[in-house]
Amino acid sequence: MKLHTKSATSIVLFVIILISSVFFIVQALSLQKVINKPTLLLFIAYSIAIVVISFVFHLLLRKKNATINSLHEQNDRIFQQMEKNTYEDINQQTKEELQRQLEMNRETRINKILHNIPVEQKLQTYAERFLANLSKEFEIVQGLFFVKNFSTQTFTLAGSYAFFTQNKIEDFKLGEGLTGQVAYSKRSLHVSNVPEGYITILSGLGSSSPRNLLIFPIIDNDETIVVVELASFRDFDDDSEQFFAKLAERIAPEILKLIAKN
Repeated sequence: MKLHTKSATSIVLFVIILISSVFFIVQALSLQKVINKPTLLLFIAYSIAIVVISFVFHLLLRKKNATINSLHEQNDRIFQQMEKNTYEDINQQTKEELQRQLEMNRETRINKILHNIPVEQKLQTYAERFLANLSKEFEIVQGLFFVKNFSTQTFTLAGSYAFFTQNKIEDFKLGEGLTGQVAYSKRSLHVSNVPEGYITILSGLGSSSPRNLLIFPIIDNDETIVVVELASFRDFDDDSEQFFAKLAERIAPEILKLIAKN
């Protein structure tokens, strides 16, 4: 703003000097009969010199202002870039810090789930204790733990939580049903809005049907060795699915040892 003001001032000053010089020349011409010719020519030359000097001064001042404006614009661009880089650095640091906090929270919850499950026990006991601990952390109302039988290449129910039925749970192979599809694809499956009656929870208050189902595989050496099925009245968010994937990686070696013992 100050540079624009200076430029405007120089223009006004140049115009005033120009008008004054023209006025002097006109006056000189009107007085040519009163003063001698050499003096008149000197006066006119002086007036023209003032005009030329004023014009050159005006051009130099404009060039100076343009240079200063260019430097200011360059400094502004540098400052804006520095601000942008600083913001991106802070944003990246914040993301990294949040990711570290998330990883620490996951590890804490995993340790909490596994801390009281001794490995030196039967596979069924391990599966049932594992599901019971999960229910406390994620409000799981029903859970099933299917283990692969390497002899028959089928998955058999090894343990359960809050699951009651008069019918035997049939074994399944890769690709059969939802659990078989998870075992085959090696990827978690999240189903929301499960149809009424698909899953039934019995309690002293009667029966009800959870609407959210999560099935995730436990993989070792690129092979599905366990499929876990969980039901809940609350939805499973993306963070929960990532948590179960981390949990599966953590317990896969232990489960493989238990399968070998049984």
